[in-house]
Parts: sequence; C-alpha cells; structure tokens
Amino acid sequence: MLSSVIKYATLLFLITFSFSYAQSTYKTGEMIISASPEEIMGADAMRFNSIIKKDAIIEWEVYVPENYDPNRPAGLMVYAGAPQNVRAPFGWMSVMKDKNMIWVAARKSGNGSSYKQKELLTLMSAPLIERDYKIDPNRVYISGEGRIASVVIM
Repeated sequence: MLSSVIKYATLLFLITFSFSYAQSTYKTGEMIISASPEEIMGADAMRFNSIIKKDAIIEWEVYVPENYDPNRPAGLMVYAGAPQNVRAPFGWMSVMKDKNMIWVAARKSGNGSSYKQKELLTLMSAPLIERDYKIDPNRVYISGEGRIASVVIM
C-alpha cells in the first residue's frame, strides 16, 4: 500500500513538474528568429520561389512579452517593410506587454526589396510565430513603413 502511494505521489510530481516546465519553455523578450520559406510554408514555398528562394534564410526581429501565457493566446503585430535591422518603435514594447501582443518584423524588407518580396515576408510572419506561440486569430494586425502595410492588406 505504501509503495503504491509513493509511486502515485512520484507520478503526480513528475506530471506537475513536466507541465510547469513545458509552460516555462517559451522564449520571451527580444530575439531574432531565422527560418526559410520552406520551413514556414512547406511544399507551398515552391510556388513563391521566383520571389524568395525556398531555402533562403530570413531573419525576423521578434518581441514576446515576458508575461506571455499560452493559455491566453496573444495578439500579433506584424511590422511590414522594415529597414535592415529594426526594433519595435519607442514605447511599443510596453504596449505589447500591456495588450498581450507579440511584435514581429522581417529584417531587410525595406527599400531594396520588391513589393512582392515585402508582401511575402509580411505574410510569412504569422505562420512563423504560430509555430512556437499561440496567437489569437482575431487580433492580427499589420503596420509598417510607407505603403507596404496597405498593399499587403489588400
């Protein structure tokens, strides 16, 4: 009887520890995430190979608030048409934290990139983030520099 109680208590502890560890493994703060179109879109990346090579490694600047909780899916702010290296504009990170939102921008998607490249990079941002984080599909927003955000929305 006592060994059954010990086994049950050990199992309960391991399950609880595993669950709390899994919840705490989400990376938060500012980071750079790299991926290829093929990693994000799978076989569909071939359809866009003339715009961005399916195996090209692309970098995104990402901010995930420290209070991110997968049980409360976050909103997503995609910043379109970012220059070489970009951070969230001044004051936005505190708003992202207050409003439970993740911020993402593809690097090197500003001047020098075609409109089609900018659109594709912007549209790949949400599935990139959804690979690792839970996103509220009713709270996905596009912002950015110049006309690219309005072009992508259309």
